[in-house]
Amino acid sequence: MSTTQDRTERLVTTVLGRLLPARLTSDAAADLLEDHRRERSARGPVRAAWFLLREGLSLAMSFVWRSAQRWLRSTWLLKRDALHAARSLMRRPGSSAAAVLMLAAGLSAVVSAWALSSTILYQPIGLRDAESVRRIAATDRSGRIILPFAEAELAYVRAGLGDGSRLAAVFLLPAVLRVGDADAQTLAEVVNGPYFDLVGLRMRLGRPLLDVDARPGAEPAVVISDALWRNRFERSPSALGATLRLNGHPFTIVGVVNGPGSSMFLGASVDAWVTTAQADTVLNREWRTSLTDRFWTAIAAVDAGGSAALDEGLARATGELARRIPDPWRDRTLITLPGTVLAGSQRDAAASLAMVLSGFALLILLAAAANVGGMLLGSGAAERGRAAILLALGAGRSSIIRRHLIEGGALGFAGGACALGVYAWVRTQIVNVALLPTLSLHIDLPFDGRIILLTLGAGVLAGVLLSLGPALWITRLDLAHALRDGSGRAAGAA
Repeated sequence: MSTTQDRTERLVTTVLGRLLPARLTSDAAADLLEDHRRERSARGPVRAAWFLLREGLSLAMSFVWRSAQRWLRSTWLLKRDALHAARSLMRRPGSSAAAVLMLAAGLSAVVSAWALSSTILYQPIGLRDAESVRRIAATDRSGRIILPFAEAELAYVRAGLGDGSRLAAVFLLPAVLRVGDADAQTLAEVVNGPYFDLVGLRMRLGRPLLDVDARPGAEPAVVISDALWRNRFERSPSALGATLRLNGHPFTIVGVVNGPGSSMFLGASVDAWVTTAQADTVLNREWRTSLTDRFWTAIAAVDAGGSAALDEGLARATGELARRIPDPWRDRTLITLPGTVLAGSQRDAAASLAMVLSGFALLILLAAAANVGGMLLGSGAAERGRAAILLALGAGRSSIIRRHLIEGGALGFAGGACALGVYAWVRTQIVNVALLPTLSLHIDLPFDGRIILLTLGAGVLAGVLLSLGPALWITRLDLAHALRDGSGRAAGAA
């Protein structure tokens, strides 16, 4: 029987520990179990068990009901304070609008600088699986990163990686594209290997460039961009099989890429892709054997097991290059870099630019915050008399602080919403940056749920922090002086 009693008491203690706060559990359980033992001695185990169940449920329900009452009261108070905060903001529409606009200016500068910096520094090459693509580069003894390769060098890299390797190379060049009787200056990419597959370029119409298109003697084939298909062919399916001229040479259209730009060169708005089989028409005749014409940027796939096999192949290729082309490869080593669009010195320069932009954006936000803080302090000083009356009526200092924090949060939320509108306008303005009437750069800044939540959250946090100081200052009132002359005076002020 004692074992059953011990189990019952442990069960009651556990249940009360789940329902009651920790500060009440030990005392409540001790009193209840002591009463249970007396009932057991006086009336027997059955009535004692019923007593324990009844009193335990009564205690738990009492606490739950009081907690619900406190929650309902706090909800009602929160709604009341929110209503008072809204009325306070509407009493001063000019200063409220000015505060919202200043916060919007600072927040939009920060979010625009952050989005541009992240796009420049971290935009991946691979559109579908960013982690599976690595850049191939070389480094010398001084640590300098060399990105471009000559075709003769890439031949040894392919041999070192083996026949099963997935290595692709690409070269961006300006080109004159002619459709019908109209010429346009644009950008084209010469590619080889599984470039479309590695990068993840998907087709809207037709097919990508295949290995058969890169064989000697293959018919000149070209894949065009969605923008070119829309502007020159009016999205007509008859574009497949049509002929266009690239630098004066005819090519047959075999596919249309779904999406603008290039995944290898930041902002490049590419309109045409051709294979190395046709590179003689756009490059010089010696590009296959020249060691000085370093056109190519190389990328490689990383298998599921990691980059160990890729590193081993590059080590073999480095040894062969040092033996066959001692100058300059005796001082160079093949390495892999993260698969981002910018790498090496390009990325270092972009990082410096991003730091400068972020610094200016933070200065704008700090200036805006200082102005908004001053406006909130002035508004609080103008309402000291009202706060004094509320305190005299027993409103409580926490209620006044809560109302001011709600005002600040509302201003910050509105500022964040306006900042998102400004950012949405900014990103549409730089989607296509025109360098020439027929040549533009494409920069696609992100606009997703993460940016929305961070911007609105930063706005609310800024508004709450800026309103906290004035709220604490207002509550330090000398009530006698405030009620006598109709204006508040902070306690301890001169």
